[in-house]
Amino acid sequence: KLPNTSQNTIAASFDYSVPKLLSGWNFRWHANGSYRSNVQSSLISSIPTDPQPFTVEGFSVVDTSLNFTNETGTVISLYVDNIFDELALTGGNATRFAGPRGQSFFIGRPRTIGVRMTYQFDS
Repeated sequence: KLPNTSQNTIAASFDYSVPKLLSGWNFRWHANGSYRSNVQSSLISSIPTDPQPFTVEGFSVVDTSLNFTNETGTVISLYVDNIFDELALTGGNATRFAGPRGQSFFIGRPRTIGVRMTYQFDS
């Protein structure tokens, strides 16, 4: 197996739109999710001081947003990324050869809730 490559991955998305939901505003609900199975962090090295591979646990991440768009080019989005606050560990170094602070990991963004407003100018 290649390091940091999942045997199983899946992704799905869903969109639901309602034109003219409110006076001059279109509504769209978007949801997407992805899953990645366990992976091996790296190749096994024969050099004793090299970081040894470890198993990176699989994870799922789900995002959603509510979007309101009007004819003037204004878009207002209410969104939640990583709804279930999943620890999305994607790799790193689990060795302790570098001392007590030798471990380092790469993680995905935690649950993020926000409002985004954009405006599209005519070109």
